[in-house]
Amino acid sequence: MGGSSLWSPVFPYSTHAQRSVSSAMSELAADDQPAFIINLGDNFYMNGVKNINDERFQKTFEDVYEEKTLGVPWFSIPGNHDYHGNIQAEIDYTNRSTRWTFPGKNANEPWYKIRYEFGAKKLKTTISLDFLMIDTVQLCGMTEDVVGDRIINWVFSESRNSNPHTPIPDKESFAGQQKDWIIGELNKYISSPSSATYVFVAGHYPIYSVGRHGSFYECLKDLDLKMKEAKISAYLSGHDHNLQHLIVENDNKILNYIVSGAGAATDRSQHHWDEFSKNEGAKVLVQLKDFTFS
Repeated sequence: MGGSSLWSPVFPYSTHAQRSVSSAMSELAADDQPAFIINLGDNFYMNGVKNINDERFQKTFEDVYEEKTLGVPWFSIPGNHDYHGNIQAEIDYTNRSTRWTFPGKNANEPWYKIRYEFGAKKLKTTISLDFLMIDTVQLCGMTEDVVGDRIINWVFSESRNSNPHTPIPDKESFAGQQKDWIIGELNKYISSPSSATYVFVAGHYPIYSVGRHGSFYECLKDLDLKMKEAKISAYLSGHDHNLQHLIVENDNKILNYIVSGAGAATDRSQHHWDEFSKNEGAKVLVQLKDFTFS
């Protein structure tokens, strides 16, 4: 999930939609009993958290997802709104929470890898899941919808829908390190396809999206090509506030893309539908879902 606290910080530091999502998640978790949850960034709107003692951790996260069925690790990555706050605080809070889990090395190197294994009795084998948790904001820069540290800067921005394609200037060297790490990890699956049963890459910005913000393909093109070569299972992202399942085929290489950024609010926009549907040299299947809550 992503976009977990839209339009805060204003009392009560969460939205009706977010609390409804939490309730639905709790009901599903009671039946499915997930081992963990993937949190796809924009964790604290509009401007992240100030420090490890920020009350937003309690009011926007702990108090909202308090049901026992959701008492599993929430593996998190940063979104562009989190970068207006303190990324290191989000990493450090891991040591204070039984659920919030952001095991990045530090704010400059927030990427990490998850491996989960479970036994499949009927198949008499072990299923392994690998998740590469990456920081696409570091790779691609900040979007112009959050220039400045006040909501009014966002409201009156004339280019809110612009997609950046370059790293954050003071993070460029770390962006290079992250790219090397990602490529190195993906090369392992190319040289040894059986090293994991399923492989997922999770980043905040979508490579493809028909929603309001649109695709970040130009920035993440090299990553996309390498993921197809590695035959990963899917790329997971947030940023646009809806649910999309996109299947893109280029040169007989297919990849699934999931956009799930409606953790606190939904957006029905299909602003980038036309340009996506005209993607040259690609076969495209798009499913776009929007949820409303009562």
